[in-house]
Amino acid sequence: MKLQHTKNSKVATVEGSDAIFAQAWKPGLVKEVVVAIQSNRRANTAHTKDRAAVRGADTKPWRQKGTGRARHGSIYSPIWRGGGITFGPSNERNYDKKVNRKARNAALRSALSNLVANNNLSVASGVTFEKPKTKDALSWLNSELKALDKLDLLKKTGHAVLIVADNPSTEMKKSFRNIPAIRIVSIADLNAQDVMLPRHLIIADEASLQALEARLG
Repeated sequence: MKLQHTKNSKVATVEGSDAIFAQAWKPGLVKEVVVAIQSNRRANTAHTKDRAAVRGADTKPWRQKGTGRARHGSIYSPIWRGGGITFGPSNERNYDKKVNRKARNAALRSALSNLVANNNLSVASGVTFEKPKTKDALSWLNSELKALDKLDLLKKTGHAVLIVADNPSTEMKKSFRNIPAIRIVSIADLNAQDVMLPRHLIIADEASLQALEARLG
């Protein structure tokens, strides 16, 4: 599979594995995996007390008869202010969803192949930073996107570009972190949701491409 390869502000091609970058688009599988990722990251902090969890004076508000008012047995009742909540959220609920590794990898291959099919994936010639410097990161990114005729992505908000690298250095992460809508993800942490969010994905260098193929091969 031929992938776009940028070098010296020019676009060439580099060979990529068909088993990873030429797979069929499987929206159902990709959605299942993305929903599982989002569910597993859910904090589950929303919690309300039912009438059994409310604490206070456990006495009858007033006598059963003779007051002219409606009868009540407890101030813990959900119809009382400060009482329990009916059908409220509970932090005891488990939102975890299990998806096996084979399905996760298949979804990632499908998502990557979809980017290639839509001309939204490229391989860069590499970038190194001796020290964190946003100016150098922006210069490199400008060069890459200009060669791909996608310079307008720098003006986008949200998830514009995802840079995938094999063990990105601290200097690299710090250089890009102040550029809006740019994210860096390591090969080991890459998942289907990461691939589906950006408008364009850049694999940092050929070594990172080989690492990605080794992971999914």
